[in-house]
Amino acid sequence: MGMLTGIQPGNTGTIRNDQVGDLFVIYGLGFIAVFVILALMNLRAYRLRGKLELTALEALMTRAEIARCLGLAIVGFISVLVALLIHGGAAGLAGVAYCLIGVVEFMVGWRFGNKRELLLRQERATNDRCAANEPGRPKGARHS
Repeated sequence: MGMLTGIQPGNTGTIRNDQVGDLFVIYGLGFIAVFVILALMNLRAYRLRGKLELTALEALMTRAEIARCLGLAIVGFISVLVALLIHGGAAGLAGVAYCLIGVVEFMVGWRFGNKRELLLRQERATNDRCAANEPGRPKGARHS
């Protein structure tokens, strides 16, 4: 592999304890950037929901995605903050902040999950009513 990359296993070096904080700051800033960009893209789609003809379910899921992305960006911010406040090898505790990803995912699912299920049931009922009112379609047949 070293012939292709120019990197030899013996000369890659290791990260010193005083570099751990910098590593988490760089990683965290990239993490924040990715999720802020995704949140902004979803926010734009939500603002254009009329032109995009989003259904109520799609609009709700877009809002959920905005909340999820902003929550994950906050997790990255917490990690960066910990990395800046704690020095030396203990700065590795900044990595523990990423355990909060599970909390964010749970909270978004909890907040938007019931609404999503309600909208799905309403959508199915509407499709069933439309199918029942179409001439020549067997009773109970679904739209495709």
